[in-house]
Amino acid sequence: MTRTRSLRRTGWCVLLAAWPLAVRADEGMWLLTAPPRDLLARQYRFDPSPEWLEHVQKSCVDFGGGSGSIISPDGLVLTNHHVGVDELQKLSTPERNLLKTGFLAATRREELKCPALEVKILWSIEDVTERITAAAKPEDTPAQAYEARRREMSRVEQASREATGLDSEVVTLYHGARYHLYRFKRYDDVRLVMAPEQQIAFFGGDTDNFEYPRYDLDCCFFRIYENDQPIRSEHYLRWSPNGGSDGELMFVFGHPGRTDRQLTVDHLAFTRDVVFPYTLNYLWREEVKLQTFCGRGAEHRRIGHNDLLSVQNARKARTGGLAGLLDPAVFRVKAAEEERIRRFAATQPADAKGDPWSRIAAAQANYRTFYTRHRLLRGGRPFNSELYRIAFTLVRLAEELPKPSPERLREYRDSELDSVYLALYSPAPIYEELEIHYMTSVLSLLAEQLGAGDPLVVKALAGRSPEQRAVELVRGCGLKDVETRKRIAQEGKPAIEASQDPMIGLARALDPESRALRKRFEDEVESVERECYARIGAVRFALLGESVYPDATGTLRMAFGPIRGFTENGRAVPPFTTFEGLYRRAEERAGDPQFELPRRWIDRRAALDPHTPLNFVLTADIIGGNSGSPVVNRQGRLTGLIFDGNIQSLVLDFVYSDEQARAVAVDSRAILAALEKVYDARDLVEEIRRGAAVAEAGAARADPSPAVTSLFDGKTLDGWKVITDGVYADHGKVEVRDGAIALDRGGKQTGIVYTGEFPRENYEVSFEARRVAGYDFFCGMTFPIGQQPCTLILGGWGGSVVGLSNVDGQNASENVTTQGMNFENGRWYDFRLRVTRERVQVWIDDEQPIDLPREEREFSVWYEQEPCKPFGISTWDTSGEIRNLRLKRLP
Repeated sequence: MTRTRSLRRTGWCVLLAAWPLAVRADEGMWLLTAPPRDLLARQYRFDPSPEWLEHVQKSCVDFGGGSGSIISPDGLVLTNHHVGVDELQKLSTPERNLLKTGFLAATRREELKCPALEVKILWSIEDVTERITAAAKPEDTPAQAYEARRREMSRVEQASREATGLDSEVVTLYHGARYHLYRFKRYDDVRLVMAPEQQIAFFGGDTDNFEYPRYDLDCCFFRIYENDQPIRSEHYLRWSPNGGSDGELMFVFGHPGRTDRQLTVDHLAFTRDVVFPYTLNYLWREEVKLQTFCGRGAEHRRIGHNDLLSVQNARKARTGGLAGLLDPAVFRVKAAEEERIRRFAATQPADAKGDPWSRIAAAQANYRTFYTRHRLLRGGRPFNSELYRIAFTLVRLAEELPKPSPERLREYRDSELDSVYLALYSPAPIYEELEIHYMTSVLSLLAEQLGAGDPLVVKALAGRSPEQRAVELVRGCGLKDVETRKRIAQEGKPAIEASQDPMIGLARALDPESRALRKRFEDEVESVERECYARIGAVRFALLGESVYPDATGTLRMAFGPIRGFTENGRAVPPFTTFEGLYRRAEERAGDPQFELPRRWIDRRAALDPHTPLNFVLTADIIGGNSGSPVVNRQGRLTGLIFDGNIQSLVLDFVYSDEQARAVAVDSRAILAALEKVYDARDLVEEIRRGAAVAEAGAARADPSPAVTSLFDGKTLDGWKVITDGVYADHGKVEVRDGAIALDRGGKQTGIVYTGEFPRENYEVSFEARRVAGYDFFCGMTFPIGQQPCTLILGGWGGSVVGLSNVDGQNASENVTTQGMNFENGRWYDFRLRVTRERVQVWIDDEQPIDLPREEREFSVWYEQEPCKPFGISTWDTSGEIRNLRLKRLP
């Protein structure tokens, strides 16, 4: 039995009371062409370069309703298990259930080609707003303007594809205020490389879904092929073996499906009162029916269980979204936002077309009168039957293909046909029992919603009960054969009209009303919304400029925010979970099938470091569609994989908060550890690590500056001298341990000085360091700034001070560079120190705590650091270690 729970309130009334109109905190699903540079610079002192954005953009993958990323030069793709689960289902058989056993290709020849799967990579973006909006004339009705823009969009797409050879799509942004042309590289040969068992990928099942803490290895690997060979990808994300840390800024790149944050109050009310109740009623109904179906036997469960999980996920998500819309505080905030925009609009020149807010309200009132009927027949839904989808596609193709591409329904224009045929000719298995279940369910739904005497229902049932009609339709359907589909598609309308196939007959019978309802919706609702929201968008731009992001549209966006825990019911929820927590959770819930661990995870427990981070949370702004999104740090390294949000995030479709709402990700360290220690996927691990090394080498080759010099060979202290005079007389042991220089705690200070030549200007030193024991600075790096010395203190004055000593005679705890940072003992941190003629800069991991102009500054060192000049390293009453110490001379 599924455990139910009431959704916890998140203090919306207090949180939203002073909600600003513009974005706040880490809010935003930003266009890559318009990142929030001012916000990032002000909040995090980071400005993503165009090259950085382009590289990540071209490393990201649109995974057919989800997200993913390329992580090796050989086209290896990482996404969620639950994003790839449909492919696993299609590739499974009763004898080989990949959802239960998992999968690992021992060689590339064993990688399994996925039927009908295509992925796309966004290659370029062009603003075509003027061209699309100019297609509509001022005197056009909303319906005429909508049709004119639709045709122009098709022309733009067709011209782009002919000119570039790339898949092209005009994307509507800001509900019609902007139009961008997206060009994609499209690949339809995608093969499964590795997938863990569903039991570990969805550990905790529906009980833990949208909850935190979580313990899921929700990952899956595919490979992109072209001409039967893995693609060679210039752009891919380098793997981070060290993951992220609490408070570290992260970026999420993915394809959030849809948000409604810019809807009017009346439109939101329609969503709350009509859309969500209808959707939830349907989901609850389908969940019960699928549970019954799966309960009939092992094979029924195998072919239906994935659909059940999908419905349960959607039901839980929509329940949370409706809970947010039912909170009056949300509507008060939305009303206040709208009032501010409307007051500003009143100061602008009057528009002869009338008040856009009132016209949207009227359109929604009109839509209420035919919403249910339109929803039932929209796009062939809710006919979840695969056979009906095929028949529906064949009927529509026969009707649409004779028309010029710009005059067709948008999903059948030339630019979409490759995708249409890929799905239509898929050899994926079709299960008759599941088909009969879906057809019975939907025919019953039609009768329930419209009445048994409705002409449409009478036509659909053809004088039989829903179950009898479903059996007749499925058993008598010949579309299970791919060659039959191809023949009918090629022959077109004559074949459709001559067909005796009952499923094609049903699709033909329902298509006229489906088209009529679609046209009515486009003419009376969608066209009005596009026109009015475009006008509201213009007002918003006039008031706020381009500082606001558009609602999500399923296209590539950037979100950001630090790794950060939260407080729930007075209890602090830490940001990370671990393997140790996974096993503890399994023991706590022993006997519950949702919390059973796969056998190999039990057998390999001792091989795993229990403290390895497994999942983590961050404040990045995500929703459905972000599943599979890579989490990257400032250096563009992959540190995690988005797979969920917590329960408090389910209202993010409408409003954003970072108070408790969190995105949930799988940690890169856990994925690598599981591949190596649990699944023996050594070749896959090697490919990931080799890809990271190749990326490093490529970056070095691309660097126009002189070659990087290693200051430490990782084996000996050649080039270094241990300091033994003065305060260093009682020094600790200095030696090379595990590839690092170890400076053990002495009486006070332990230090070394570099004996080779060292520059005084225009250089950068990079290194890793960690505190092993003690409570003071584990690295005091003395270095030259022109003719003056200075020392970088890391972890001084009780363990947390970062700063330069001295600046204008003041030490690291009291000058303009002073910062506080909690350093964990035993953890390695990345550091960079850069000295130019203009500035002294320091980076720690992805943060830049020090950026000091040199002009009119005096630099010096305390007497204890004099023996370290010109370049040396010391510790104070603390044991520290240094490794990967490199010098780069700057141009």
